[in-house]
Amino acid sequence: MLAFTQITASSWAPGLAAAPRVAPSRSAVSMDASNPVVIGLAADSGCGKSTFMRRVTGIFGGECKLNDIGRETNTLVSDMTTVICLDDYHKWDRTGRKSNPEWPDGITALHEACQNWDKMAADVTDLKAGKAVEKPIYNHITGELDPDEPVQPTPIVIFEGLHPMHDERVNEALDLTIYLDITDDVKFAWKAQRDIAERGATPEEVQAAIDGRKPDFAAYVEPQKAKADIIIQVLPSDLIEDPTGKFLKVKYIQKKSPDAPPPRVCACGTLTLTYSHCLSSRGARICIID
Repeated sequence: MLAFTQITASSWAPGLAAAPRVAPSRSAVSMDASNPVVIGLAADSGCGKSTFMRRVTGIFGGECKLNDIGRETNTLVSDMTTVICLDDYHKWDRTGRKSNPEWPDGITALHEACQNWDKMAADVTDLKAGKAVEKPIYNHITGELDPDEPVQPTPIVIFEGLHPMHDERVNEALDLTIYLDITDDVKFAWKAQRDIAERGATPEEVQAAIDGRKPDFAAYVEPQKAKADIIIQVLPSDLIEDPTGKFLKVKYIQKKSPDAPPPRVCACGTLTLTYSHCLSSRGARICIID
């Protein structure tokens, strides 16, 4: 049976509470691009994965920017980190997902059959070994599959998307896995803000889109929560009624091994946890320190 440690943060509004600082462990093996730490972050679409990863790359240090290939890309890079969007491994473009010979009635991007698992596994394995790759690009603007882009390894490589833990070859290559668990109320608020403002959708269309994806989300995305080393659960605040999803309560849930020491919270409320102890089975080499 899996054991979890849960820490509930007080309700907060974005920008008002300081997040824990993440840094290399003093006792950890030094990190370099020839032996990267590989992290997987899973969540539903429209749940803030990209925003979360931009914050994480900023914490690790170095200027974070899009991969400089002279055209559209989803890959974020800095001196320390590379963040790869797993949407790039969709098997079909936007038109193909509406109808193709294998799925004439259409298929969602959440379905396992919509992913190029072999290419994803090969790229994760090569980057973990410190090798450069030529990876695909899914263009979120045009909905098309663009020509491949070159990606160099960095000391930390992060794969964020719908399915980083679904394929066992990919999951086994990950040193640390995180599941961003957004409750339905918050998910609707965030998706409504994005789709109504940016895409002209109505609230009813937003809800219909969420409901239409629920079966594939439950079948292929949500089960990864059981595999995650860390679950970050985002819920509505208990302190204020807020339909916009701007005031939130966050729970941090940490899987621990039988011999792991419990997490500690210092006087200022910062979480202190050494993954090299708690996640020794994965050999993770980073920690959260105060």
